[in-house]
Amino acid sequence: TSNDNGLNAKFDVYLDDLGSAFVYGYCTTDDPNLDSTEIFAVSAYCVLDNDYDTSQFGQAHTPQQFLEVTAAHEFHHASQFAYDWQEDLWLLEGTATNIEETVYPLVDDNVWFLDSFSPLTHPAVSLDRGGFGDSEYGAWIYWRYLEEKVAAGDPAILREIWERAD
Repeated sequence: TSNDNGLNAKFDVYLDDLGSAFVYGYCTTDDPNLDSTEIFAVSAYCVLDNDYDTSQFGQAHTPQQFLEVTAAHEFHHASQFAYDWQEDLWLLEGTATNIEETVYPLVDDNVWFLDSFSPLTHPAVSLDRGGFGDSEYGAWIYWRYLEEKVAAGDPAILREIWERAD
């Protein structure tokens, strides 16, 4: 990956062999305005694995399905960066994992977080515990509940939450 800002003002997505490190994708920033600790909204770019080889990621889904949910998840991170890229991990990862279900409901890659660490399997643990590499992803079920039950299926409730976090 090079740091050339894509040579234009368009959103940048790079492909790299991330699977050897068992990374599906990531978003980050090289925003020149990061000098100030007061900066919360930054530009973003994303890097996705170049093939989603099932020998690296497992057989649970096809490479196409892994690409789809990862692209939805990481693109959501890029949109979060326009609000507050320094937000708590449980909000960042929870809403990004939830968007996988919103955009690709038949893939269900996010469901395994419910078994490993979520408010459903660990109800005595604070929902915003995030930062331990587990619970922040399982928090997606909370955002799904808000979207489906509180907002009657309208995902705009999550945009409203991000606007208030801004």
